[in-house]
Amino acid sequence: MLSITNYEGTLTEALVCRGKPVVRKNIDGIFELTLDASQHDNPHSFNLITEEGIVEAGGFQFRIKQLQRKSRGNVKSVLAQHIFFDNIW
Repeated sequence: MLSITNYEGTLTEALVCRGKPVVRKNIDGIFELTLDASQHDNPHSFNLITEEGIVEAGGFQFRIKQLQRKSRGNVKSVLAQHIFFDNIW
């Protein structure tokens, strides 16, 4: 199950993806999540999908770093990095 939490950490909602979310983990340190989410499938959580929000997937937390809005179907495409990178700074 996926969930989305706003940047402030005050709201959390379930998140439904179009297709399967993709997690990439490489030996060079890349650990990221990509997914597409539509407003139709996420009436309560769609507005929480913003840059710096947190997506939880498979027990891991990922911070949204890139967000692209697609006009067709009112869909947001997300690229999120594991929160490990937050702790480096």
